[in-house]
Amino acid sequence: MKPESPVEAYIQIKETGCEVAKFASAMTEKMFIERVKLGPHTSIHLVTFERLSTDTYSKTVSSFQGVAKVGDRKLLIESKSCAFCRELSNSKAVLMGTEQLDNGVTSYRVIAMSKKSLSDLGEKLKRQEAKITIVDPAKSLNGLGLTIRQRQIIALASKNGYFDLDRKVTLTKLARSLGISPASFDETLRRALKKLVEDYIENKEGTNHAREYAT
Repeated sequence: MKPESPVEAYIQIKETGCEVAKFASAMTEKMFIERVKLGPHTSIHLVTFERLSTDTYSKTVSSFQGVAKVGDRKLLIESKSCAFCRELSNSKAVLMGTEQLDNGVTSYRVIAMSKKSLSDLGEKLKRQEAKITIVDPAKSLNGLGLTIRQRQIIALASKNGYFDLDRKVTLTKLARSLGISPASFDETLRRALKKLVEDYIENKEGTNHAREYAT
C-alpha cells in the first residue's frame, strides 16, 4: 500500500461553541490553551495562565465539570466537547495547538493523514453550519511556518522589551510567566528566530546581498 502524504493546515472557526475558548475570551487574565485531549463527549484542555489568581481559580472551578491544578499557572480543564472537537476526535487528523484570534475566531493547527482526510473534516464541519476557513500554513496569518507556541513566545518577548538594546526583562522571568523552563523557552525562541532569519534571506528585498555575505 502506498503511504499517504500528511497535510498540515490551520482551521479557523468562528464561534465553535468551545466552553473553554469562551471562558478565555471573557477573562481579564490572559490564558492560553496549549493542548487538548479530544473526546466525542468531553475534552480535556491543558491551559496556562499568565497569572492564576485565587479568584480566577475559583471561577474556573465553578464554571467547569472538572478542574485539576498542574502547577502555579497550569490547569487541566474538562468540558463538554464542541462540534469541532467531536468531529476531530473521529477524523484522521491530530490537533497540534489552538489560538484565539480576533472577532471570536479560534484557529486550530492540525495535521491530517492526507488531503482527503482534511477535506472530509472540512465538509463535516460545514454540514454543522460552522463558519470555517482552512488555511495553508505558508499563507496563514503566521506566514512563516511558526508554531503557535513560537509566535506566542516571540510576541511575549517583544512586548516585554527582551529585544531592546537595554533589555528590560530576563529570559528566566519570561519563561516563568508561561510556567516553562528557561531552557525550553530559549530553545523555542531560537527556533522561531531562525525561521524569521531564513525567511528574510530567502524572500525579502536585498536577498542577493544577504546571499553574497553568506558565501
